Amino acid sequence: MKALIGRTVLIVDDEEDFRYVLAETFRSANAHVLEASSGQEALGIAANKVIDVIVTDIRMSHGDGIELLDKIKTKGSEFPLVIIVSGFHDLPPDVANQKGAVAIFSKPCDLDEIVRAANRHLLPVKERLSIMRPGPHEALYLNLSTDSLADCIQMPSPLISIGRGGMFVAIEKRPAIGATIDFQINFASKPNLPKVPFKGIGICRWHRETETFGLPAGVGIEYEYLTDESFKSLADAFENYNPVAYIPRGHQEI
Repeated sequence: MKALIGRTVLIVDDEEDFRYVLAETFRSANAHVLEASSGQEALGIAANKVIDVIVTDIRMSHGDGIELLDKIKTKGSEFPLVIIVSGFHDLPPDVANQKGAVAIFSKPCDLDEIVRAANRHLLPVKERLSIMRPGPHEALYLNLSTDSLADCIQMPSPLISIGRGGMFVAIEKRPAIGATIDFQINFASKPNLPKVPFKGIGICRWHRETETFGLPAGVGIEYEYLTDESFKSLADAFENYNPVAYIPRGHQEI
């Protein structure tokens, strides 16, 4: 848990017993832990402290977790990371990822898993996305008419949307949630430009079975591994663009 050493974690939950046990679990990983019993209290702490990770419940009086997530991620900054832990299904995973949450857990859950998720997301992005999972994996190949990954970010289409930590892809054959996927996105580059595909390994985090409120059916895929060229393409594409979404919900047709 090297990435958590000395980092500040804010735990927000109105269940005192749960908050205490989770705080002790993070302290055992050598993190500095702060606690709040509501979203309003958490916002007050975050206004005066540098927070690396916020682990928050959803349903709380005096400011819920959704309000906290919205206000923390207003500027689209990567930090603090936000992890949702809730016993209710008030916030679907695609909405949580769209709002900037990097992980979602349902109570009851393995507290060590929450700590491991925080540690993983605190690793430098290049290091986090350089560990290749052994196969076999499901395969996803997509050919696009756009010239580059940057075009997908600046001009999202109903077919694909790119976020900080993953992408939405509108596909008919949807893998199971938790499935590992080898993906390759091919671009129709101009004749004088090299064709550099966006390649890597991802995890299916959620799917939408049918078109809903103008959002197409498809899957949300979190990046687990990117090739060196793909990582560079992603970093270059985000150089002048700071999205809120960790995994986008998809492009909404108006």
